[in-house]
Amino acid sequence: MIFILAQVLQILIGSYTDKNAGLEFYLLDLQQNKVQKAYQIKQENASFFCFSKSKEFLFVVSEKGDQNSSLSAYKRFPNGKYGLINSFPTLGNDPCYVTYRESSQTVYVANYSGGSVSVFDFSKNSLKPIKQLLVYKGKSVNVARQEAPHAHKVVISPDNKYLFVTDLGSDRVYQHRILVDGKLWPNYKSYHLNPGAGPRHLSFHPNGKFAYLLNELSGTVDVFLYKNEVLEKVQSIVCDDSKAESKASAHIEVSPDWNWLVCSNRITKDELVVYKILPTGQLIFKNRIPVAKKPRFFTFDKSGKILFVASQDENKVQLYSFDAKTGNISAKGLDITVRKPVVVGEL
Repeated sequence: MIFILAQVLQILIGSYTDKNAGLEFYLLDLQQNKVQKAYQIKQENASFFCFSKSKEFLFVVSEKGDQNSSLSAYKRFPNGKYGLINSFPTLGNDPCYVTYRESSQTVYVANYSGGSVSVFDFSKNSLKPIKQLLVYKGKSVNVARQEAPHAHKVVISPDNKYLFVTDLGSDRVYQHRILVDGKLWPNYKSYHLNPGAGPRHLSFHPNGKFAYLLNELSGTVDVFLYKNEVLEKVQSIVCDDSKAESKASAHIEVSPDWNWLVCSNRITKDELVVYKILPTGQLIFKNRIPVAKKPRFFTFDKSGKILFVASQDENKVQLYSFDAKTGNISAKGLDITVRKPVVVGEL
């Protein structure tokens, strides 16, 4: 199979390991609708990853239900391939999200079952042992899912001053001031959501003025203004319109052109939901698009013209075309077969 380099996208897929490696790298020729596996790395239950801004470094969490859960750092070598630098325990069970702060060279990890956030230094091209662990307390009204705190995402504010943490288990979002060395100030602001909402993923608009919170259990999106370093709720809109008592909304992302918000629903309805973003930051529903089973994660390519959708229960990543003028989504007819994919990103 021959690829013309200018037309090729490089992507990484992370997955729960079931007779597969965990990290798999692919080359995609979108003009010829061809896909080629480049190489793979063994990383057990690679549930989430993030890159440094230059893509020189890669950070991956291994989601396990015991104290063997870990964070690994990789370096991209001159041949273009990533190689392991080192790994350390997160000291929290089932890590499910990781983000990197360039200015302080700090890595933050959300531990779902641990109900905690782990903080690591990354200096001199090497990951250091955990330097801070913050464990939350609380629960909420959903006995099956909210019996304890469940940290689901860590996201750095647009002004680079705060780390926001979504806690699905206690219906709260925490706002921590980030200190000079990257550690988190232990006294934090707490935003209380509607009982049973189950806040999962928070995403800031690239303009720094708006934030969007996807609530997994209620299947809603809360819209916030981010003003004077505080979140102010201005709208709540339905994402999952099924009759199910407990929903399973998964991921939320703003399009690269800043004009659209996309969310995914699982289990009750396997679909993507598109909203138009108004100048005020509020949302207007556009459409729903059915996809393969359990779209746990999706993301845009850099151009904003392609959506990669990781459908965990159908063992594939689907490619869709996104029309930035209309918000319409259409299948490209190109799927990548991967066992239990849960995260995908462009290199």
